[in-house]
Amino acid sequence: GSNDLFSVQSLLVFGGIYYFSGIGIIGVAIPYGLFVPHMLFGAVLGQLFGKAAGAALGEDQVAPVGVYALVGMAGALAGFTRTTIALTVVLLVCSAQ
Repeated sequence: GSNDLFSVQSLLVFGGIYYFSGIGIIGVAIPYGLFVPHMLFGAVLGQLFGKAAGAALGEDQVAPVGVYALVGMAGALAGFTRTTIALTVVLLVCSAQ
């Protein structure tokens, strides 16, 4: 299923590389952007949380990890842009729910 799409190790490696490259690139005069990196890092954190919740409580007791990734992405982006209501509407439209 979608819970086995990415391993915890691959999520940690991707999240770490993206996090530290974002820190290093902020001071360099190249275009990097902040919108998409926050979305990606929030999705990684949400998916890691979903995997941890599934391991602690049982896979049948929690929502799919994609839901946690979507909520993590929204939380990280809302914390960065401070547009919680508009962001919620955009994510609901994008997820077709």
